Amino acid sequence: MSWLKDLEAALDERLGTRRLLHEALEEPVPGGASWAYVLGSATLIVFGVQVVTGLVLAMYYSPSATDAWASVAYLEREVTMGSVVRGLHHHAAGAMVALAVLHLLQVAIFGAYKRPREANWLSGLGLLGLVLAFALTGYLLPWDQTGYWATKVATSIAGTLPVIGPMAQTVAQGGNDYGSLTLTRFYALHVILLPLATGGLIGVHLALFRKHGVTPHPSKSEAVLAQRVEPFWPKQVFFDAVFAAVVIAGLVYAALKIGAPLEAPADPASNFIARPEWYFLFLFQLLKYFDGPLQVVGTVVIPGAAGAFLALLPFLDRGPSRRFRDRKIFLAALGGGLAGIGALTGLALRHDRHDPTIHAQKLVAKRESDRAKALAAAGVPPAGAADMMSHDPLTRGERVFAKECASCHALEGQNPKEPKGPELTAYGSKAWILQVLRDPDSHRLYGRTKAEGMKSFAQLPAADLERLVDFLYERRQPDAPPVEGHPAEALIEAAECGNCHDFEEAYGLEGPALFKYGSAEWVLGMINDPGASHLYGEMNDMPAFERRLSDEDRQALVAFLASLEARANRQAWPSVNDEGPVPTPRTKTGKTAPPGESPPPSEGPPPDSDR
Repeated sequence: MSWLKDLEAALDERLGTRRLLHEALEEPVPGGASWAYVLGSATLIVFGVQVVTGLVLAMYYSPSATDAWASVAYLEREVTMGSVVRGLHHHAAGAMVALAVLHLLQVAIFGAYKRPREANWLSGLGLLGLVLAFALTGYLLPWDQTGYWATKVATSIAGTLPVIGPMAQTVAQGGNDYGSLTLTRFYALHVILLPLATGGLIGVHLALFRKHGVTPHPSKSEAVLAQRVEPFWPKQVFFDAVFAAVVIAGLVYAALKIGAPLEAPADPASNFIARPEWYFLFLFQLLKYFDGPLQVVGTVVIPGAAGAFLALLPFLDRGPSRRFRDRKIFLAALGGGLAGIGALTGLALRHDRHDPTIHAQKLVAKRESDRAKALAAAGVPPAGAADMMSHDPLTRGERVFAKECASCHALEGQNPKEPKGPELTAYGSKAWILQVLRDPDSHRLYGRTKAEGMKSFAQLPAADLERLVDFLYERRQPDAPPVEGHPAEALIEAAECGNCHDFEEAYGLEGPALFKYGSAEWVLGMINDPGASHLYGEMNDMPAFERRLSDEDRQALVAFLASLEARANRQAWPSVNDEGPVPTPRTKTGKTAPPGESPPPSEGPPPDSDR
C-alpha cells in the first residue's frame, strides 16, 4: 500500500498531520485512563450528532407560522428516515443537557475548577448555558401546542426580569404577540447564532483543557500519579469510544422506538396547559411557590444566586487542596443544589401524574395530534395547519364541547364541579343505551335532571335487554325497521313504551320522540332546542344552542358526539352480558336519592313513564 504512505506523507508535508495526531493522541493522563473522563468527549460527539441532524432538518423546515408545523409533519411522513432523523435530534438535545450537567459535576468533584483552571471552568459554564439555550429555542420550532405554550410561558417569565425584562420579551416575540416573527427569530438563534457561539467556545474550552491537562482523581497522591502516567491513546480513546457508542446506540433506539413528539398545530385560542421538558421542570415547579410580587424570587433571585455561586466557585474555593475533606462545604452546597433540583423535578412529575386535568389533556392532545397528522396527509391548506384544524368537525366539536358542554356533562373521567346532565362517555353506543335502560335515574345519567322518572329494565334477562338495545340503536338508520314485526315488539308493548315515546314520527308525548333516535338529525335537534315539544318539553333544563352557536359549531358538535361511540370501552359502561346495577332507589316523592344515601322504601311501584 505504498500509495497510502505517499498520501500520508503528502498530507503531513502540507498540513503537519503527524504532529497534530501526536499531540492529540499522546496527551498524558496522570493516574491512567478512567471512565470518569468520558463525559466531555461524549458531549462533544452528541453535539456533532445535533449538527448533522440539524442540517438535514433545516433542508425541509419552513420557519413561518403557517408552514412550520406542516413542514415538520411532511418530513416525518414523506422523507425517507425523516422521523428517525428528527427523533435523533430530539433525544440528542436531552442527552446533551444530561451529559453537560454530569460533566460539570465530575469537574467540580475532581476540583478541576481550581487555579489555574478558572477560565476553563467558566467556559464550561458558558457551554452549559448555550446547551440550555439550544433546547429552549428549538422547542418552539415545530410550532405545535406544547412548543408554543411552553415558549410563551418561558418568554413571559423572562418578561418579569427587572428593568430589561419587558424589552427582552418584546424582542424575543418580535412584537406584541407570538407569530411568524417570533418563529423566525428563534430559528435564527437556533441555527445561526447559537451554533457559531458554541463552536467558538468549544474551541476555547478545548485549547484551555490541552494547556492545563487532565485533572486526576483527588484521592490519588502525587507519588502515585508520577508512577502511572498513560497516553490518551489507546486506553482512554477506547473508553471514550465505548461510552460514546453506548450513548449513540441509546439515541438510535429512542429515535426508532419513541421518535420525537409532534402535537397538534399551535392554537393561540386554546387553553393548553404547557409543561416544559424534563430539564426545565424544576424551574417550573419552583415558580409555583412564588406569586405576585414574589415571583421575581423564583425567576431571578434563586436561579441567579445558583448561577453566581457556580461562576464564583473557583474564587471562593481558593485553597490548594483538591481532597474531598478540604472542600466539604463547597461539595455539600453542590450536592444540596442537585438534591433540590431533583426534589423539585420529582414534585412536578408527581403532581402531573395525579392531576386528572393533565391526564385528560394528554388524551385530548393525543387525539388532536393523530387527527392533525391524518388531515395533513391529504394536504395542508395555504392558510396553515391551525386553520385546517379549526375547520375540522371532530377537532372543532371537541373544543366546542369543552367550552359549552363540559360544565354540565361528564366525559371520560372529566367531571364538572356541579354535574347537571347525563355523562356522555361513549354517548350513543350500545353500552350507553344499555345503562339508560338499566338505571336511567343514576346520577351518571338523568338522576340530576328534571327528566328523571323512567322505570328501570335491569331485571329483564340479558337477551331481552339486548333486543331493546338493538331496537333503539337501529333508530338512527334511514331504513330502521318499524316496531311492528321487530324482535323487541312484545317487550315494547309489555312495557307500554309507546305511551310515552313516539317511534314512527317526531311527535311529542310524555317522553321525547325516539323517531330517528341517535341520528345526526336527532342529535342536532337536541342541541338546537332540547325543550321542543317532541323532545323533553317542560322536563328540559338544558339551554338551547340554536342561536348561541354558529351552524358550523353545531354541526361540529354533532360530529364530535357521534365520534364518542368509537371510544366506548368496557371501563366506561358494562357490556350487555354484564350483571346490571341495582336501579337507583327513589324516595317517597319519587325523586332519586343523593349519592351515598339510602332513602325510605317508596310507596307503590316506581313511575312507569318512559323517557
